[in-house]
Amino acid sequence: MMKTRKVWELVDPPANKTITGSKWVYNIKHDEENKPKKYKARLVALGFKQKAGIDYGETFSPVVNFSIVKLMFIVLVSLLGWNHVQLDVKSAYLYGKLNEKVYLKQPPGFIVKDAESKVYLLHKALYGLHQSGRSWNCELDHILKNLKFDKLLWSNCLYKNKDVILVIYVDDIIVFGKTLNGINKTIALIKSKLDLTELGPAKYLLGVNFEMNKDLFMHKTKHIDIRYKFIRELIEDMLIELCFIESKKNLSDFLTKPLLVNKFRDVLKIVFNTTYTTVGPYVGDNRSCRKGNEISEYSCAARWTFP
Repeated sequence: MMKTRKVWELVDPPANKTITGSKWVYNIKHDEENKPKKYKARLVALGFKQKAGIDYGETFSPVVNFSIVKLMFIVLVSLLGWNHVQLDVKSAYLYGKLNEKVYLKQPPGFIVKDAESKVYLLHKALYGLHQSGRSWNCELDHILKNLKFDKLLWSNCLYKNKDVILVIYVDDIIVFGKTLNGINKTIALIKSKLDLTELGPAKYLLGVNFEMNKDLFMHKTKHIDIRYKFIRELIEDMLIELCFIESKKNLSDFLTKPLLVNKFRDVLKIVFNTTYTTVGPYVGDNRSCRKGNEISEYSCAARWTFP
């Protein structure tokens, strides 16, 4: 990848220049069901060693607001019946061209034999550098404009070409089109410039799951985060006090079973009238969703955040 995209060049270390280090970051990429999808190893520059005004200039890079993403799906997909495909640009930052001279130590585990004292002069952006996001965005903007896409005036992350609209979020591209033929032609155009992965209709973007049958459903079920699976230490340190609840007041399935209004109110009294001892506040989030005399399953999904 580094050689193919001509990311760097091995040179003698310059005098009076900042030489940035790097490290390997390992990550597991998950799918929309939170199952491991890909195991990644990424070389990340130690950008905190860079000096503003010397090693980098402007760093701003536009990011699409999720309200715009929702608007596109509601109007184009739900109301107008357009098709869409999600694309992922592989190692997107490595396309961004650097305007400044940035030097990087040879990465751990990949020291060139008989050239141990040399360093890399970066020609392309690397993850971790302050200017990487902007460099990639500028390069993508240049590519799309050369492919005859026009940026919409009211958003820096939306592009239009005939009957196709692109929504950009860093390295994710959503292609909306009236016809699949138009979408496929657009994908072929972009593929001529960038290495892409076609993900099909959007299933997961910006932390939100997308489900589409007859209707469009967006939710964040994947990100219900249980931060403390085991709380023995918190109890021993008296950060949490557990109180006895009678069997008749226990819930068989608190997160999914609907409750009658009176039962729900009793549970709230038990929960909120209990004294907790902790180093910080508890935060509870409860939203009622009523149908007749029942509180639906969504109202029972309380989230507790421990400090």
